[in-house]
Amino acid sequence: MKILNFIKNIINGKPKAGQYSYVFDFPGLKKGESALSRVDRNTGIVLNENFKYAGFDNTSVYTKFGNIEEAINTAREIAKANTTVEIYVYDNQQELVYFIDVEKEKFYKPDLELNLLTDMDIKALIPKNKFDEEVIDGLKALSFDQLKPIIPELLEWLQDMNWPIARPIADILEPHVDRMVPELIKIFKTNDGMWKLWILINLARHTKDPLLLSEIARIAKFPTKDEVEDEVHLEATAILNGDYIT
Repeated sequence: MKILNFIKNIINGKPKAGQYSYVFDFPGLKKGESALSRVDRNTGIVLNENFKYAGFDNTSVYTKFGNIEEAINTAREIAKANTTVEIYVYDNQQELVYFIDVEKEKFYKPDLELNLLTDMDIKALIPKNKFDEEVIDGLKALSFDQLKPIIPELLEWLQDMNWPIARPIADILEPHVDRMVPELIKIFKTNDGMWKLWILINLARHTKDPLLLSEIARIAKFPTKDEVEDEVHLEATAILNGDYIT
């Protein structure tokens, strides 16, 4: 019961060192800094950097980091190497922001979890098939910088707007159209007229980027065979004429 109460104290406030009746804090943390605390899973007692039972000296029961991300990355490494330790990360306001042990990981601030997504996590959000709508909520939560590495793969799902996955992906990408011009220009260099048409209709109608507008002008004035067959040049002309300006 003591250990259970101790863990509840950690989740709801600050951990206790050495004795269950002693509460410590993290003095001297500056803005942006964080504190990492280690706890023995079996006894609930706080450990020092050497994974020995800590004393009552505040400096021995936590490790200070320059930012939360660094502390969490360290916590993850500790959890991989030591299965008997629980790790807690606090911000400079002494609020619990992160917990991990061998069995689970928990973020207490959702935006922090997003900031710490790895490349592998983000690549896992690339749709696996045209019905894979489960990834949409995850994609919506990403910033453009996080989306950027997988934009080419996402654009491939706009080759046919009849696919269930196509419309939600277009809605996610459209606000960023002028930030992914190189990827769009590559599509306009292919001979896939329908893909080009879907890109113009769903992404490029409101572009203000000079390079992209130049390519649209090329399509309108000097269309390739596939662009004529799929009427891409007509859409390009409408964009240049301002038909979609509201």
